[in-house]
Amino acid sequence: MRLTLSHRRFLLFTLSAVVGAAIGWAAVNFSTSSNSAKFTYSSYSVLPLWPAISQSREVSTLIDQVMHHNFYLCMKGQGIETDPVFRTPPVQNDEDQLARRYVAPRTNEQGHSGYTLISSTESTADQPSPIDQTAAYKRAANGTHLLASGVINSVSGRAIGGFEIRDGCLGTSILKTYGSIDTYEKFVRLQMQAADLAETSYARLRTNKLFLLLSDEWSKCMREKGFAYKSLFAPSDEAWPAPHPSELEQETAQADNKCRTEVGASPREIARIEGAIQIDLIEQFQFSIEPLLRISEQIVDKNS
Repeated sequence: MRLTLSHRRFLLFTLSAVVGAAIGWAAVNFSTSSNSAKFTYSSYSVLPLWPAISQSREVSTLIDQVMHHNFYLCMKGQGIETDPVFRTPPVQNDEDQLARRYVAPRTNEQGHSGYTLISSTESTADQPSPIDQTAAYKRAANGTHLLASGVINSVSGRAIGGFEIRDGCLGTSILKTYGSIDTYEKFVRLQMQAADLAETSYARLRTNKLFLLLSDEWSKCMREKGFAYKSLFAPSDEAWPAPHPSELEQETAQADNKCRTEVGASPREIARIEGAIQIDLIEQFQFSIEPLLRISEQIVDKNS
């Protein structure tokens, strides 16, 4: 199976925030979500790192599709049947991604607002049943010999993960798709570094003076509406009662949205604060997305 021309165009010239499908598989022991591709700004340009991360997830999803097929053929060749169907992760728009990042209330297809919503595109109803991983399955998938392993460091030199590739069908699928261990390691390293910087910017956001000021103003607004929360992100941590969303959850979410709008703390406005933090991090560590984009294109070219 190869990436079609339409897939390639979709990959290189569009930006849709696809939830990352981890390319770690079971035997790769890849310790964070995959992310990489042709870098274009959309409305997500308020977060400088996010378009690269989001598009890298598109690459990962397409690569996963090829790897899934290669894994299926390899296992079939050893007399073990696996699920031949690749299930594409759900697509989320920019606003939904921002709402998730800043745990703002979301609205489902029925018009209900809340913090515990699952949309139809996120339903797990059509997910495959877990495979009964017999000893033979594990032996064929994982192999017996270690081909390569390594530690992935952040741009500051801190260990943030690692990978391990063995000679089973999982490792074989990786090598067939990426072409070499070196290409795979570079791709994973650049993805994880970009994602780690985004996690760092999020952590710094939580202590940013402007963000804390907005959070305080939001708390005052919520108290005036009869809801006591110290932090802008606190409602999402509630153990909301069933059914979801309950009447209380909906009332809280509606007040939350109104207060975010009143004090200027909408997800997009918070993203502008974090965007400035990301710019500082990029400059501090002299991080460039260009290597990530170049290697992404090389991998796509190989499978086109």
